[in-house]
Amino acid sequence: MQLRLTDGAMITLNEDTIFVVDDFQYDGEGGADDTVVMTMTRGTLRTITGVIGDATGDTYEMNTPFASIDVRGTEYGVVVDNTGREMEVYRLVTDGHTNRVISEKLEISNGTVEFHRANMMKKLGAASLFDLIEISRSKQD
Repeated sequence: MQLRLTDGAMITLNEDTIFVVDDFQYDGEGGADDTVVMTMTRGTLRTITGVIGDATGDTYEMNTPFASIDVRGTEYGVVVDNTGREMEVYRLVTDGHTNRVISEKLEISNGTVEFHRANMMKKLGAASLFDLIEISRSKQD
């Protein structure tokens, strides 16, 4: 599915993507401060931004379960794969549980826990388990 916003933005959503435009205010180029706030909770999208975000005072936000993405005047893609299992592993990891304990609690292999943990660290840009826990704590504040 492809969306075209009145500021010229194009958003392409892949199948099974859950995406909402939470706020959109645009009164034409040179007008008052413009806003677009979007939330994606699952799936993949690719977008080319429009005029919103070009001027000082404009607000452009893309929110996901793990991070808010603030991009201006470019093309970018977002992937959110928050299957129930990955989110369970994330919560248990950031609560301080070991891989072995997580694998026992969720009845999955230790390798599967390691896969999900590595995937989350990559998505969030965490270089270590400590970084992952710190990122989680900063999201709770």
